[in-house]
Amino acid sequence: MKALFAPMISRRPGRQGYFLALILFSLLVPSSVVFGQASATEPLSLAAIAAMAVREDPAIRASAAAAGIAAAQYALELNKAHPKFALGLTPLLYDSRRFFDFNAFDYVDTAEISAGAGLSYTQSLPSAGSFAAGVKSNFGYSDTDGKLAFALSPSLNASLRQPLFAGGQFLPFGASAAVRRSAAATAEQSRIEDLARRNQAIRSAVESAGWVLVLRRTLAVQEASLDTALRRAEGLNLRRSVGTATEDAALELALTAELVRQSLVDTRLSVIDAERRLASVLGIQPTPEGTVILPPISERVPVMPPAPVPVLEATLDASRAALAAEKARADATARSTIDATIFAASLSVAPRYPDSRLDAANPANAFSDFSDGSGGAGFNWNLTLTLDVPLSGGAARGYRERADTLAIASAEAQRSQAERSVQDRAASLAGRRDALTERLAIQRRIAELDGRKAERLADLAAAGTATAADTADARAERDRALTEVLRTELDLLLAELDLRALSGEDLAASLAAAP
Repeated sequence: MKALFAPMISRRPGRQGYFLALILFSLLVPSSVVFGQASATEPLSLAAIAAMAVREDPAIRASAAAAGIAAAQYALELNKAHPKFALGLTPLLYDSRRFFDFNAFDYVDTAEISAGAGLSYTQSLPSAGSFAAGVKSNFGYSDTDGKLAFALSPSLNASLRQPLFAGGQFLPFGASAAVRRSAAATAEQSRIEDLARRNQAIRSAVESAGWVLVLRRTLAVQEASLDTALRRAEGLNLRRSVGTATEDAALELALTAELVRQSLVDTRLSVIDAERRLASVLGIQPTPEGTVILPPISERVPVMPPAPVPVLEATLDASRAALAAEKARADATARSTIDATIFAASLSVAPRYPDSRLDAANPANAFSDFSDGSGGAGFNWNLTLTLDVPLSGGAARGYRERADTLAIASAEAQRSQAERSVQDRAASLAGRRDALTERLAIQRRIAELDGRKAERLADLAAAGTATAADTADARAERDRALTEVLRTELDLLLAELDLRALSGEDLAASLAAAP
């Protein structure tokens, strides 16, 4: 390509030469290069990489589903406190049979057709009991050997079931509330677990991408260092051939070049391994040849303002441990109704017809006959009160209470341990962040000084007062300093992410908002 353009560059072309150069250039260079990289892929920022990692991680999808299930179960538990209504319909009831009538001392054929409806109501009580009521009615007629009779059969039923003396209370109001507290704690634990898993995936993705960037820069520096070392060794070999350099010096430079080559091979393998890990995190499959093609990654590290040191109660680990202790206490209270004394009451009321109906074949009398009090019409009542007292559940209740007490003690101990660990970790992360902030400022000054030194040596080399090798060494030092700046920026970002994750922030939102 260089030889092809040499005739055009070596002399000043005329008007036709410019057209020829333009045509040849457009044929040889892709249109995306000529017209401003319109189809090139934009480099992915670390925030975009974190979003991809969250989107591609099946464990995060599973934890999100688990959090959704726990939230739905909590909503279901709250819904139990709402009244429930049910409508029952009997569109048709047909009954035909024959029986023996001892009064007439003969067989009687009878047929009955009716339809009915009913409405039932159930309600969970705040005292861990339940109440149910219902009203229903059937309307139909019967045909007994040609004798018609219309009848209406309404009824009202109500029942109450109430545990007594559970959890140290005559009416265990605490047990009912404890069930809801346990469900709420489970839902919040699942939400925290989902947030922690997402934050961990984001942190790992940022660390993997940053490691790829650092290794790529390190590889570029080592490639330049190897090129410089080879040129030095070649130059020294020429000097040794004319007797102006010793063989020991030539061997030393050759050894230096091979050591750089060895480091280069190790770094190249590290780059390949890091790229594979990042591709796995991002859900990028290797090609059929086994190579991994990553999208371009931006080397711009997000700058996040220092977050305050998290308050103990606001940290995820402390909140999770506190919720576990709360759930243990709530479960113990909720289980106190097991083997408790149960009081039950049931009531049924139904109107009755008079002893003898004068005109039962008239449908209008199916309701009015209920008012014939003188003929025996009235109401049938049934009231039942029961008390179920367990006589053999004392041992099981004692074992259960002991297990609940130990579970609460274990949860409280784990809570204390989590709080102590969180305090130590928060202090350690805050100290590391401060140290990295100071180190980054120092490293930037070092990189600036190395850059000025490289520029100065380049000017001296152009004036003939410095060697090309000295200039190459200075540039290598500058590039190594810049690589160290990038490494420190990434370490500082990871420390900041760790602090924010500890306090329960959503790292995806924090990264997206970072400039």
